Amino acid sequence: GAQWRSSAEVRAAAALASTAVALACAAALASSMPSMGATAVLPNPLPPGRLARDPQWATVLLDAWASDPEIASLPQRGAELLFEQVPYAHLELALHGTLVVDATASGSRPGVILVHAGSGPRDLFMLWRASALASRGYVCLICDLFGDSNGAGWDAQFARPKIDALKADRSLLHGRMDAALRVLSADARVDGARCAAVGWCLGGRAVLDLARAGGDIRAAVSFHGVLDALPAELLESSPTAKKKTFLQRGARLLICDGDLDPLNSDEARATTVRQFRELGMDFEIHTYARAAHGFTNPAQRLNAASGFAYDPRAAARSWEAARTLLDEALGPIGGPR
Repeated sequence: GAQWRSSAEVRAAAALASTAVALACAAALASSMPSMGATAVLPNPLPPGRLARDPQWATVLLDAWASDPEIASLPQRGAELLFEQVPYAHLELALHGTLVVDATASGSRPGVILVHAGSGPRDLFMLWRASALASRGYVCLICDLFGDSNGAGWDAQFARPKIDALKADRSLLHGRMDAALRVLSADARVDGARCAAVGWCLGGRAVLDLARAGGDIRAAVSFHGVLDALPAELLESSPTAKKKTFLQRGARLLICDGDLDPLNSDEARATTVRQFRELGMDFEIHTYARAAHGFTNPAQRLNAASGFAYDPRAAARSWEAARTLLDEALGPIGGPR
């Protein structure tokens, strides 16, 4: 057999193996569900790169994706999801977004940025959530905070330095978010005046930062996001006009937080709320009892790490709350609010 001589080669082989299994799972699911029009539900082929922690992780997510009733109704509605790879850049770093949209829809529609967790943008969970929102008529962009074209974010040796850099330099994080928002708003299918941002974990912090810094969005939703205050220097550097516009637009924030999330202390939650109040923001916080970090992701049931777990009830309730908020904040899909 092959003799691997470097850890990089081993990681590359593991990534390819995981992707191959994910593709095999997708094909098996598609062939087993002809009555659901699975070709319109699961992209074939899947976007490039490693898309899951391991084959078991991929199988759980592909199963959840294929059985999602909202997405499964697409063929009956004559709709079909389109998955486009969107290259863009920030500070000369090549970034790799994925845009998901109903290919049969016409006219400009609200846009939603989806922001990944610490495993990076190449993630079946993110593709599933983008598909669910796109099935409702939104144009969705899975943004890239890492510069990850092939799923390297599943490797902690790649992801950890990226996460630490974005945590240490919140202006860098905001710049990545602003770059994604500009790409989404510039798409001819998007009504740039009606955009929102939805994030998980690291992405939850990112969307709240975008909102607090005066980003041109109508809503931000954080799922088990990291909570803290945006540094004062970023608030001070944000144009006052943008902040006023944010408030005048009636933009709203939704935080969906697990009560047992080890990443958020009571002090961090209080600090976040205090800053929201000082900024006069329209926010609501849903705290789910006994819910841990990652509670929205069914693959977290495979995570043996302390403080991580899937909670189907909290996942369903938080997703419904997010859908309601987006509907109210972004207005009708087919026209201005």
